[in-house]
Parts: sequence; C-alpha cells; structure tokens
Amino acid sequence: MHSTFDCKPCKIHRRRLAMSNGMTSTPTRKLRILCFHGYLQNAQEFSGKIGSLRKALKSRAELIFIDAPHHVEAEQSISDPAAVDPRAWWKWQAGAFLPKDPEYAHMMTQAAMSIPTLFISGHKDQLIPLQRTEELIATFDPDSIQRYVHDGGHMVPTCSGDFKRCLQDFLDQHGSVQH
Repeated sequence: MHSTFDCKPCKIHRRRLAMSNGMTSTPTRKLRILCFHGYLQNAQEFSGKIGSLRKALKSRAELIFIDAPHHVEAEQSISDPAAVDPRAWWKWQAGAFLPKDPEYAHMMTQAAMSIPTLFISGHKDQLIPLQRTEELIATFDPDSIQRYVHDGGHMVPTCSGDFKRCLQDFLDQHGSVQH
C-alpha cells in the first residue's frame, strides 16, 4: 500500500497562524469516522460498496476502513464464493443484537449509551429485522441517536435524497470537531 503525506500545519502552528491572521476561533478539522465492514467482507470491499457515501462526506469527514482480525475459511464463506479475503470480527456471526443470557443482557440495559449514533436499517432486511434494531436502540440515550429506515434490505443506501439530508443533519448536530 502506498501512502502520501501532505504537509499541513500541526496543532501548534495552526494556532500561531490563526493568531497572526487575527482569528480568535478554534480551527476545526474533518470528523474521523471509523467504518466496520460486515461479515464476509473486508475494508476495501466495504469502501467500494459505499462509494456515494464516501463522495458525499469527502469535504466533511475522513472515513477510516479497517479489516476485521479473523479470516473466514472457504467452507464458511460458501454463501459468497466470490468473496476475496472474507473476514469476521468475531468467531461467530453477529449483528445488531442483545445477549440472550440474562447475566449479560442486563449490562446493556443498565446504563444508556450516550455515543452519537446514526442507526440505518431497511424494512426488507432479512439479516437483522427492525425489531432487533429497536432492541439495540433502546440501550442508547434517546438524545444521542438518530434513525434512518429505508425501503431496502441489509445495506447502506445510496447517499442522495432523504438519506443524504438525514446524514447531513446528523453531522451538523454531532460532527463538529475542535482542535
């Protein structure tokens, strides 16, 4: 993998530049969003699948794609024989779920998570039904979440129309990053 480095002023130099230009506000930088691919995918494949989202966020956010740590053996990935370097986050398939064991399930419901989160789900999703997504949403502080439900299945929709407006609203509300 080839990477390039653009020389940009570090935090100290940005402050000095701002002061010398008479600016008093703290400069902002792009939001960094960590992107987790799904089961039997990898970072490169997921990045390609959400190209319209990457393009729409280009000026506002840096999307960071990482590979899951576990390689999935060929017989396990039979559902997608064309998958190149299929990976998994856990040694079992998991989705938006709550633990079924009461000993662990109560941990998820004791304290509401207050991490700004945009839940994207599809009416026709056969992998993670809306009811399971609702159960997960219930573990979050209602003030920290936003929802978008599309008419499709288990996928991120094309970044246009209502979805694009929802995403922009979410970033406007939670996406300001100060140095």
